[in-house]
Amino acid sequence: LGSAADPYVGVGINLFLADSEYSVGLRNVYGVSDGDGVMADQDFAMTSRDFTAGPVALAGLTYHLNSRVAINGEFQGIMGQVRQQFDFDGSLPYIIPGYNPDDPLKVNDILQGAYPMDLNGIRLSVSLLITL
Repeated sequence: LGSAADPYVGVGINLFLADSEYSVGLRNVYGVSDGDGVMADQDFAMTSRDFTAGPVALAGLTYHLNSRVAINGEFQGIMGQVRQQFDFDGSLPYIIPGYNPDDPLKVNDILQGAYPMDLNGIRLSVSLLITL
């Protein structure tokens, strides 16, 4: 047991794993036909999984109440970004019969592409440490 309060600083690496599932339900509420009859409703899920690492810097203080119990406060500065990739053909076939998916004026597929989750931030944790 050192002094009653022990300050510390450190650096490290955080590991991030994002595992996402997006459920899509396309409903043909307008009775749109594709030439072969009314298009059926569709239900499906898209999944995406990504792993990345990012730096973390931390500073804290451990205050010893006695030889077995301490209170710890720690600030962590976290940096990281995880990208989620979804591939979705879109709902336009259910809205515009016979639309051309290559027409740049008729693109509404907001889920298609890569979507980053920005994990940058500062976290404060306070804990009670008990030595057995």
